[in-house]
Amino acid sequence: MRINYLKLIIIFLFMNNITIAQNFIKPFEDKINFNLLSETVLLSDSETYVKSEKSKENSKNLFYYYSNKTKKKIIKEGFEMAYPFVGKTAIAKQNNHWILIDLEGKVVYHSKNETAPNFSSFEKFILFEYGKIVYNLKTGKKENGYIYCAEPSSPNYFIKELDNGKFIFIKYNFINNNQEEIFNTEFDSIHKQNFLMFEYNDNLLILKKNNKYGISLANGKEITEIKYDKAAFIGNYVMLYENKKWNYYLFENKKLNLILTSDIKCEDATYQSNVIGVFESDKKFNLLKTDGQILNKYFDYISWDGTFGISGDSVYIFDKNGDYQLYFSK
Repeated sequence: MRINYLKLIIIFLFMNNITIAQNFIKPFEDKINFNLLSETVLLSDSETYVKSEKSKENSKNLFYYYSNKTKKKIIKEGFEMAYPFVGKTAIAKQNNHWILIDLEGKVVYHSKNETAPNFSSFEKFILFEYGKIVYNLKTGKKENGYIYCAEPSSPNYFIKELDNGKFIFIKYNFINNNQEEIFNTEFDSIHKQNFLMFEYNDNLLILKKNNKYGISLANGKEITEIKYDKAAFIGNYVMLYENKKWNYYLFENKKLNLILTSDIKCEDATYQSNVIGVFESDKKFNLLKTDGQILNKYFDYISWDGTFGISGDSVYIFDKNGDYQLYFSK
């Protein structure tokens, strides 16, 4: 029985990263729903921000909404829990019940139970009462329903592992029920940029052969020679290691366009267009921006999508520009 050690290492690293994340997130889970936080940050336009501070009336730690432009409160009332505005409405919590509020602080919807709402997977509507009440956060309007599950069509390309541990790349025709080998050669490994690969998309592949790496399209067109010491995908970026530097490329207009050359190796992609990704240094985390700059602060943990970070007893939100804002402190 042949053991795929590479897969075992990848699984171990993945599980280790989950454990690390849980260790930093756990002390805040009694207060913050991190799924709601990530989703609302991803959808937010960053015109407002929310943070916790001591209430002048009762010294409780409450959440207040501010204008990013004026830095002044847009709603006088503080909330037990609150998440960033998405368009016209925001999710908040008051008296142990979840509510939906508008930019003036008026309650649009008051939940009948204490269960936290969640997002629909496709349209990103917010669901109250176990999905019975549906709202569009951006418009603040109630919806009649949501798409329960959006099933993708079957992909056209597949990676196939052979009995000898090598890999080939095939195109499958579901109409004729036949398959075609694209490169007519075996590789040490094949990595795809997109989870599902369709014929009408530009599907990039990293091909490894004789301990060297190269980039090709799924249709067999060569983008680079197989000559690089290391290669990886991180979100939309292609990482190629050459001359002891990491080169970050975007595939645009049918070619690789160099965005940045850096000593830094990013590990996770983020949602911001001007950020390449999250990197680790001395067990601390930071963001590498497309101009080569990094933040002036390192964090104990940064979420895999770059929506929030944790430092000590504080949680920070990263806005659409990759800048951080204090969200909550114990």
